[in-house]
Formats: sequence, structure tokens, C-alpha cells
Amino acid sequence: MNPLSSLLETYQLAEKSGLVDQHLGETDPILLPIFHDSKKSKGEDAIEVLLNEKGEFLGARFFPKDVYLEFPVSELSIGRSSGVAPHPLVDKLLYLSKSISVAQKKEVHHQVYLEQLETLAKYETAHPQPLLRSIVTYLLNPDNDIFQDVLPALFGQDYRDLGGGYVEQINGKKSKKYNFAEIFASFSVEFSDPMIGTRTVTKDRDLHQHHIQHILEGLKDKDPGHCDISGEEIYLTSKHRGLMGNAKVVGESNHYEVYRGRFSNGSDLIHIGLINSQKIFLMLKYFLENKDNGHYLNSGSYLINWFNHDIKNENNFQPDNLNTSNNLLTGMPTSDQVSEPNYNFGGMVAKKFATMICGNGKFSLDEISYQIMLLEKTSNGRIAIKYFRKFPGSQLAENLGHWYQSLGWPVYKMQEQAYSLYVPPIFGIVNTLYGEEQENSPFFTILGDRNKAIAGHITENLISSVMERKPIPADLAAKAGRNAKNRSHYKKHWPIQFQMDCIILQKYLKDLPQQHPKHLKEDKNLAYLDETCSERSYLYGRLLAVYDKIEKDAQFSRKSAQTDQKEISQTNPAYDRETNAARLWTAFMDRPTIINRTLSTKIQPYLSRLKALKPKTASYYEKLMGELISRIYEAKKTDSKEALDEMFLFGYYGQTQAFYQNNKKDNNKEENQNAEDIKDMQEEN
Repeated sequence: MNPLSSLLETYQLAEKSGLVDQHLGETDPILLPIFHDSKKSKGEDAIEVLLNEKGEFLGARFFPKDVYLEFPVSELSIGRSSGVAPHPLVDKLLYLSKSISVAQKKEVHHQVYLEQLETLAKYETAHPQPLLRSIVTYLLNPDNDIFQDVLPALFGQDYRDLGGGYVEQINGKKSKKYNFAEIFASFSVEFSDPMIGTRTVTKDRDLHQHHIQHILEGLKDKDPGHCDISGEEIYLTSKHRGLMGNAKVVGESNHYEVYRGRFSNGSDLIHIGLINSQKIFLMLKYFLENKDNGHYLNSGSYLINWFNHDIKNENNFQPDNLNTSNNLLTGMPTSDQVSEPNYNFGGMVAKKFATMICGNGKFSLDEISYQIMLLEKTSNGRIAIKYFRKFPGSQLAENLGHWYQSLGWPVYKMQEQAYSLYVPPIFGIVNTLYGEEQENSPFFTILGDRNKAIAGHITENLISSVMERKPIPADLAAKAGRNAKNRSHYKKHWPIQFQMDCIILQKYLKDLPQQHPKHLKEDKNLAYLDETCSERSYLYGRLLAVYDKIEKDAQFSRKSAQTDQKEISQTNPAYDRETNAARLWTAFMDRPTIINRTLSTKIQPYLSRLKALKPKTASYYEKLMGELISRIYEAKKTDSKEALDEMFLFGYYGQTQAFYQNNKKDNNKEENQNAEDIKDMQEEN
């Protein structure tokens, strides 16, 4: 199904579900009925004029900021960009006010508006509508001028008419200028019958249906054509609604070379019925305005997604923010609760996601479909649909489970003494890999337009990877490799960066074809230490982790006369000092043989200090170093390359995590032993 057909189908489904022209809050976007448009108030660019049912002026006010105004439109005024094409009832004061149009020498704007309004008044006579009658009565009265009426109501006496629709508000020493020709005016009518109360153009659904019927009656006499979207024989249009300003997804090109040779004119490129065009682009407009359906990406694109049974996306499913928009990992068991550490996370996530989108049994998975679209505004007049896919609910759940399974990175939780799965959201991946550390922020921030554009395009590719089980982009893995190698660049958040680099590189290896020599099996996870791995790079990574640990332990365990022979705190700057292993990280990856000789010499004073303080620990490290150096020597016989590859990173990470867990277990043993000694002493007493 193409995106336009899908949008039309979704609007028709929304009509059946009663979602069209549904007003919740004043600042909530509206799925508009056909032949209507909306405007979001900026605070002082739109006014509401209050009338009584006789069409007499009562007052006026500026609409509050962010309030949505709904109003009728015509085929000509839907996508107006230039020329004279007034909306049928409410519009800018340039059209509504005779004095402004005359002062700006644009009388034709007001004249065309009045002619259109008189036609509407005749239709209202035959088809009565109370709200419309009151507004038309006021606007067609030659004694009334909306501009002159609203000024005292808005400003009292504190204003000065500068002419031509320009007004200066005076407030003490301060003043503010307004161009009322560009200010939008809508209406509300106060009825004497308390059962009716006050009706507004925005919320009166009876007025909206009255306008739709007026337009439809005018279409009956127009020749039909074949709609390429629905296959119906209906009245066609080449004037489609604009979005994101007045840019169009479907528009007739002014350049004949676009269609010359195949078509006689630009309108032959695609044929869409007027009513279908309305529904398609009103649906798209709603998705762009509703924050749960669409949001902006750094690339300049807009991500839009929805379910057929959840058009408003009330589940708040966002493919670029999976782990925080709805945390599918909540309640997942940790690895100590199952027999194998690499159990089927993906299957469990898929099952949980399916339950969530099915409304706990309200819908079956076979009834559900999911649609995702990427839009980009390529110019002020054009919008491109860059990506569109429609997925059955079962396929989406399966693909999502695969993403979690292949991207999941077990993280050891000290308090629980068990692994739990961490799956970073897409925006977290992109921000970490392409962002920069900030002085007072715990997060990475993407700086510069070029980096933002690159990051945005990577986000789009990752969304495609999630949705279609495609391999992650190779340039993303290359970026992770460069970041991991450049350790000295990260002064504050190196552990976060390093972990993310490892996650992405492992995902890249899993995505490689099975016949590729570096392909990593799906059930394998390099977060765990693999003591059987004999790859040279992996062994060097483990060795550097040992060097790093020896130096840190020696710093931490150093005796100090000022501390009464107590160990110094891990928060002490002496402990946080950068180790030799960290300083020589990049050089070690490029020239491990030479740098290893340097580090093995530099580590000796720390090892000697550790022997004096913790002889058993020092002995363990010496034994481990000897074993690793011996295995590296054997590995060199089959691997003659000098520089280390990505397996070095996994070796370092796995060995470091193993040290971390062992330290926790040792500390727990000491705490348990102390508790037992205290208990024995209490029993003896």
C-alpha cells in the first residue's frame, strides 16, 4: 500500500471511530473535518470577536497562546500562497475589514470576500444555521467595520491608529506596534437561550457540517474523473493542502521538463479526488501536530507513526525512543533467575510488546497494523516522503524482539549481583556516538549543523534497521570504533562512551553475513568474559585491563601515615588519577608489542607495592599476566598483524567486568564473615 492510500484509509477509520472534529482541550490538535483548516495562536496574531445572536458587536480579545482555531476553507483557499483567495467565513482582517483593504490599496481582497459571503448568506437562508446567520449579519452590515470595533475592546483608550491597519499600543513609556491586516479574526456568538449558550466557529460541529454540505452541493455539477488513490470516479483537484507552512507533498510543478514527453500538463502526474485529497492531508496534518504521532529529527525530517487501532498512538510507541517511551524491559528477569545468561530476551520482549499493543486482549495481533513514515521539507514549497512501511502487528513484534535480542547488552548490577539487559534507545546511541561532553551536563550533546545532519540521517537508518531487521549502518560501527580508540578525548564520560561503542560494535558483528569470518552468533554476548577466547586482540585487551587494575589497586591500597594506616578513599584524587594504561590506550592499539614492553616496566613499582599490602592479590595478577602473555605469544604465530581490532575492546571490557564482580563477591564474603563473628560473640555473652 502506498502512503497516500494508507493515510486515506486511516482517516476513514477515524471517521468511523468518531475521532474527526473531536475537541479535547483548547491546546490539543484536532483531526479536522474535510474543507476545514486550523491555526495555532501565537498569542497576539489572532482575535476572537464576540457577537450577540442579532449580529451586534459585544467585545473582542486576543486568543491565548497555543490555542487551536478551526475554520471553514474552500477549494481555492486551501493552499493559497499568493493572489486573492479568501476563506469562506473567517480570515485575516485584510479580507474582513473594508478600511484596512482600502488603506492598503487592496480593495479587491475585501470585495471578493464580500461576494463569497453573500453566496454563503443565500445558502444559509435556504438552510438555516443560527451561528452562521449572526456572523453574516454582522459582516454584511455596511455600518460595521470590524477593525474599528475591535480596537477599543482590545486596548481601551491606550492606542494610536497609525493608518493602513497599523496600530500602536501605548502602555506608559512602553509601546507596541501591531499590523492588523495580518491578524486573524474568528467569532463567537452569545445566544439569549441558556440552553444554547455561547457558540464558537472553532467548536460548533453543526456549523462545520453545514459548510461541508454547502461545498458538496457545489461539487455535484462538476465533471468527475478517475482518482488514482481510491479508484473512484469523483471530482478531481490539483490544488492540494499545504503542510509545514505551505509546502506540499503533492503539487503541480512549474517546470515543464518534469512531465514533458509523458504528460501534456503537470496535473496529469497524479489524479486525486478533492474529498480524498482533503482526508489524506488532514490526516497527515494531525499526525504532524500530535506529539504522540510525530516529532522532528535532527536531519530535518519528521518521524510519523501510528497503529490502525490506535490512531492517536496513545501507547506512545516511538521507534527512536524504545527504552524510555514504553519500557519493554520492565519486569524482565535477571540472568540469575534463568539457567543461561543469554536467554531469549527478544522473544520475551516481542510477547510483551504484542500484549501491550493488543490492549491485553482487546484486539488480536492479526487485526493490528503499524505504519511509519519519514517526511522531509526539501524547500518552502515541497515535502518529500522519504520512507514508508506498513507492518502487520505480528511482524512488528517479531522485528522489535530481534532488535532487543541483538542489541541487548548485559550490565552487571552490584546491588542485585546479577546481569540485567540494557538496550539503549536510538536517540541515546546517536547522541553518545556523535555528541560532545559538556561542562555541566551528564549527557552528550550534538554540536554543529553538520554533525546534527549526519546524526539525523543515522537516526533514520537505525529506524529502518529496527523496523526491517536490516544491519546497522557500517559508518555507525566505524564511528564507534574511532571513539573507542580515542580514549583521551573523553574526560568525564568515558565509561558511558566505551560501553556504547562496545554495544554498537557487537551489534555490527552480529549483523554480518554468517559466512563472514567475523560474524558473531546471535546467542553470543561479548559483555561476558570469555576465558577460552584465543584471539590475539582479545588477549591484549585482557592484559591491558590487568595492568589498569594493578595500578588502581596499588593507588587505592597505599598506606598513609596521615590516615593512621587506613586505606585511602576511592573518591580521593590520588585514586582517580589516570593510569598508564589509560594514557597509552591509543598507542597500545596501534603498536601493542612495543607499548606492552613499556607498560610491563611501568607496572612493576605498583605490583611491588601491592605485594607488600595484598600479597595474595598481587600473586593472582602476576599469574594472570603470565598466562595471558604466554597465550599472546602463541596467538602471534597465526596472527602477524600488529594493530589490534575491535576484539581488543571486548577483551578489556570483559576482564574489567570480571574484576568488578570478583571484588564485590570478596567484599560480601568479608561482610558475611564479620557478621558471623559478631553473632558468635553475642551468643557467648
